[in-house]
Amino acid sequence: MYLFILLGVPIACPRWEWLVRIITSGATATIRAACEQLGISEQIWNAYDGTCDALDDISDLWTAEKHKNERNDFLFATKPLRSHTRSESRFPPAT
Repeated sequence: MYLFILLGVPIACPRWEWLVRIITSGATATIRAACEQLGISEQIWNAYDGTCDALDDISDLWTAEKHKNERNDFLFATKPLRSHTRSESRFPPAT
């Protein structure tokens, strides 16, 4: 038996922590120069303060590291339901 739990947010998908590390590393100037050469600087870098726009979006995702405790709490909260129904849970990806 399977218990399908549909969520409005992805609970398990690729984490973007590797991208956050690259953006916040010392290679930022090199990345910015490459973006300017490709003509995509305006889409990636904030014109007002020079920070990366994607960085804020990535940290807001529920799969971000700062939400790890919330995800774990949710998974443990479903444990009694799974054991009561003797089922295995599945979390289909949110679209």
